[in-house]
Amino acid sequence: ESFYNLACPGLQTSLSTAVNFVIVSTIDHPDPNSVPKLTWEQMREMKHAGMGFYSHTYDLHHYGIVDAEGGQRPAASALLYVDDENRNEMNVEYYSRVTRDLAKAEQRLKEELGNTDSAIAFPYGSYNDRLLAVCDSLGISLTFKIEDGINTRADRNAARINGGSETLTAALTLDQMK
Repeated sequence: ESFYNLACPGLQTSLSTAVNFVIVSTIDHPDPNSVPKLTWEQMREMKHAGMGFYSHTYDLHHYGIVDAEGGQRPAASALLYVDDENRNEMNVEYYSRVTRDLAKAEQRLKEELGNTDSAIAFPYGSYNDRLLAVCDSLGISLTFKIEDGINTRADRNAARINGGSETLTAALTLDQMK
């Protein structure tokens, strides 16, 4: 919600736009005990003003257990541990799980905001060839990793300017964009 209340007014004042990557499940199912998130209504208003909203997955922004010892890795890029079977999920199970999640995020963004193109910022910046293949299969042709930077048109897995850091002021974010 701080994007709506703080960032968007400043961006509009400087005649700038931005993209926000949202965890779609937090919009569909807001948690009253957590930091307030954007609403679909707020996003539609900001989209009308030139802002963009794309996927940060539907509900894969968490660490999942990957071994019997309880080791954890980002759920979007890891073969998760199936405890009752004492094994990791197989590739086909991984593809199914991740495809369902990313497809649901894309569907909701299209239904609510009318998105006609797709992009995703990977949770924790973690990705692999399997995840990129799932994105390709869903028509998500632009992906973002966690590294800061400026890109060329040829960059398919792009760097980003992350304005969401608590240590980065709005003025510093705008300076980075310049």
